[in-house]
Amino acid sequence: MKRILEIIFLFFLFSCTNKDFKIYDKSEIDNILQIIDRSIPIEGTNYYYGEILEKKIFIQNVKAEYYEINLGVLLDLYNSYYQSVFPDKSDFFYQVMNFDFKVDDKKLIEIYPDAKSFLLDDKIKKNYGRIRFEAFKKLYTKVNNECIVLKSNNLSIDERNTIVYFFYINRYSFSYINDNNNICIVKDN
Repeated sequence: MKRILEIIFLFFLFSCTNKDFKIYDKSEIDNILQIIDRSIPIEGTNYYYGEILEKKIFIQNVKAEYYEINLGVLLDLYNSYYQSVFPDKSDFFYQVMNFDFKVDDKKLIEIYPDAKSFLLDDKIKKNYGRIRFEAFKKLYTKVNNECIVLKSNNLSIDERNTIVYFFYINRYSFSYINDNNNICIVKDN
C-alpha cells in the first residue's frame, strides 16, 4: 500500500510541474495582439484606450516574484526594452505570458511605477496542489451574478493575488468591479 501511495505521489508531482504546460498557445497570442492593434493610443503618451487596459495578466520577474499588469504595460515594456531581444512581438508575448521569459523588474518599475510584486502564498499554493481545481474554486470563491468573486475580503494582497493567479493559469480572466478592489473572475472562451 505504501508503494502505491508513493507512485501516486510521484505521478501528481510530475504532472503538476509539467514545463510543457502553456497558458496561451500561439493562436491565442495572435488574438491578444489583435486586441492591442485595436487599442487607441493617447497622443503624446505611451498610454492606450480600450481592451488593452482591461485584459489583466500575470508576469514573472527573474527573482520568481509575480506582477499583475495589463496588456498596455506589457506592450510598453516590449517597446521600451525587449524589442531588440525579441524582434517578433508575438514571441515576446508568448514567452512572457507563459512564464518562459522572466522580465527585469527594474525595467518594469520604470514603465509602471505602481507595480507591486508578490510571492505565491504557501498555504494557498499547498491547497491548490492538494485538491482538484473545482474544490479549490469552492474553497475560495462564490458565484455572484455573472462573476466568480472571492469569498473573503480579509485576505492579504499576496493571498488574494495567489488565488487569482491559480484561476489565471486555469484559463480565467479577471477584472476589478469597484473601488474596493473586488475582483470579477470569468472563464475564458
